[in-house]
Amino acid sequence: TVYDVNNRDATGSAKMVRELAGYEGFLSSCRFLDDTHILTGSGDMKICVWDLEAGRREVEFDAHAGDVVTISLAPVSSPNRVSQYHPSGQAFATASEDKTARLFDLRSDQQIGHYKPPGNSGFTSCGLSLSGRYLLAGSDDNTVHSWDTMKVAHTGQLNGHENRVTSISMAPNGIALASCSWDQSVRVWG
Repeated sequence: TVYDVNNRDATGSAKMVRELAGYEGFLSSCRFLDDTHILTGSGDMKICVWDLEAGRREVEFDAHAGDVVTISLAPVSSPNRVSQYHPSGQAFATASEDKTARLFDLRSDQQIGHYKPPGNSGFTSCGLSLSGRYLLAGSDDNTVHSWDTMKVAHTGQLNGHENRVTSISMAPNGIALASCSWDQSVRVWG
């Protein structure tokens, strides 16, 4: 459901703008692409691009074999400050319970990268570096994995958590990464 937080009724509740229906599983993630389009990830293994004005699904990506748990756009603010974009403005990353992270191109509606950890762990979160060159993913194996998106190569992992990494976040300036875990800690990596 999409709400207009600047338009409230007498009780202070935001006005509903649009409800997007048609999922077979829970919704786990949503990200604005711009003022009129939103990406959603869900438990039915799909990533969808929605046209908010028309209220319809424009594109559906069916690449994952497990629940899509998160969607990431690189931390570069758009001029309208509504969303964050991969530097190309046309790519996004996902992480799934199918133990993969993937990179998609919105221009071609195609998957352009497929990333697996060296072990057999699932992913809980993902993010893109400021340049879009690196994809990072929080993992059930207590680490944050890193891949070079151009070479589709695993470049290493950040060790230090004592339990599942539940979320990661890139600093807007691109020089730090924060990760949090079920071990009750937040780590900042520089």
